[in-house]
Amino acid sequence: MESQKAVVEEIESAADKCIKWTNKLMEALDSRYAHWRPRILSRVEKRLLKDGWDEEDIEEASWSYRETIHLHRVPAVSRRFWPRIRSFIIPEVSAAYTRCLEAERRILISERKSVIKHEALHTLSTPVPGSSTIFYPPPHTICDFPGFIPLIDDPSDDPLDPDDPRLLSALGEAVGVVDKWWLEQKALLAALFPAGTGEDVLTLATSVFRIPLWNWDGPLRCAVVVGWSGTRQYLHYFESGAPVLEGRVWEVELCERGAITAQYLVGSLGLRQAENVTEADMDRMSARFVCAQCPIVKPGRAAFPWRECIEHDVGRNDQDPNSHTFPSWLLLSAVATQDVLRREGDEHSTGKIPHWPCAVAVPGRGGANSTGPAWTIVFQPSYIRYPRLRRAFLNEAGVHPAITAFRRGVGTGFAYGDRHR
Repeated sequence: MESQKAVVEEIESAADKCIKWTNKLMEALDSRYAHWRPRILSRVEKRLLKDGWDEEDIEEASWSYRETIHLHRVPAVSRRFWPRIRSFIIPEVSAAYTRCLEAERRILISERKSVIKHEALHTLSTPVPGSSTIFYPPPHTICDFPGFIPLIDDPSDDPLDPDDPRLLSALGEAVGVVDKWWLEQKALLAALFPAGTGEDVLTLATSVFRIPLWNWDGPLRCAVVVGWSGTRQYLHYFESGAPVLEGRVWEVELCERGAITAQYLVGSLGLRQAENVTEADMDRMSARFVCAQCPIVKPGRAAFPWRECIEHDVGRNDQDPNSHTFPSWLLLSAVATQDVLRREGDEHSTGKIPHWPCAVAVPGRGGANSTGPAWTIVFQPSYIRYPRLRRAFLNEAGVHPAITAFRRGVGTGFAYGDRHR
């Protein structure tokens, strides 16, 4: 056993010596070749240039073939060794040449698409009816328009000029494509309702939709809109490189919670047959509402148009499922609405309804947090001795006549009302 063990140790020792000798020899060769390689690479480049290859292609391929040259231990680039070297260098340079051509083509097509998108967004932009929004065709659809495809796929190496007559002609044809696209999207939106309702349902005030808006990580938020006019404002929403909505109406969902609020608001205006009331009918009313569920804070309570009431209810309910589960809104009187409309145009106004605002006092006298200062404002600066029930003020509690609630000190507050002495 001892003799066998000694033999094994001798073999292992000899193997270690062989490995060390091999490594030392390879290091010496590497060190020696380190002096050769710059000279060899330089001569290879000269040979390739002499054969007609482009300098950029050679530079691109050099990162590949320099390791191959090192592997083959090419001692020199001479007539004797060049055919041997050329057999594995030319494929690398040829592949680099192909990659460069493909990259240049991609850049050219990308630049053409940029020109087309820029001109199309400028030429095809149209105002959205009933809104300050400007519609721009979804950018991802523009380059798919039939008239633009030949311009993008043009085999020439020439860039696309914005004044190119072919582009101007294609833009004229694209107007019809956009109109057709609108009709298709409108039909898809109407298809969300039960069969047989038709596209007229998209004009109703109770047709409320939820549209997810996307960013890089997924849904950023949801837009709550009413009817076709509201949905149309978001069909062009996009963010370059992100999985965005980009006009796909199948992303739109019916918003039942918003429809309930819309029905409530229609009923609070005294309009019968809520299912037949249109957006235009609600807009003509120019009504303003305050939320009866939100707590009163010191700056006051916000007055909302009817669409913002729907957004408010749905948004609060999304944040807290136990909040705003049912609609509860208070309608401002005509005088209060006029004052709110006036202050909505003032960029310095907070747009808030104070806690105990007087219907006739100058702005700034409202905002009292208790009945005492409010009572003083009514009787002294405004000279209202006997306010009529439910006329001088609107009781935010929505139960008691204003003067009764005021004298008893009940209710949550008052909002603007008509001036009646």
